[in-house]
Amino acid sequence: MKRAVKPKDDPALLARVAEFRKLYRVYKAAWRKFAALRKAVEAEPDCPPLIVGGPFGQPRHRYLERQGVWKVHEQACERLKATGKAARAIFAMRARTPLGVLAKLEIVELAYGRGDDNGDLELHGYQRRDNWLHSAIADLRWLAKGGGR
Repeated sequence: MKRAVKPKDDPALLARVAEFRKLYRVYKAAWRKFAALRKAVEAEPDCPPLIVGGPFGQPRHRYLERQGVWKVHEQACERLKATGKAARAIFAMRARTPLGVLAKLEIVELAYGRGDDNGDLELHGYQRRDNWLHSAIADLRWLAKGGGR
């Protein structure tokens, strides 16, 4: 007789999800720091105007660079990259329990949002080649067909 799958049967996936959640909080804090700094620097009276269609090295860009905006942006991007890699590792695994599928779907919700344009477009970019929603649905279908029993 086959045994029933228990929540403890997803320890590796759930451990990765816990790590992802930590990384996501760190990434979001870094991104907020970047956005706040950029907004503040762009509001400074000495900040040159944005020249639409201008060269990449335009005065505004150089000004933001001198004020440390791009360094903070780079740090936020590094944290996003670590978060995206962590998410990809999760979706490369099969969820063996409903709890594992739910954990995957919660990450999908972060990336896609709830249908009102509130998703995380930066995180969303990490799922395009892997299709995270498809991964979660495939796991749920596998469970519904008796997978893991």
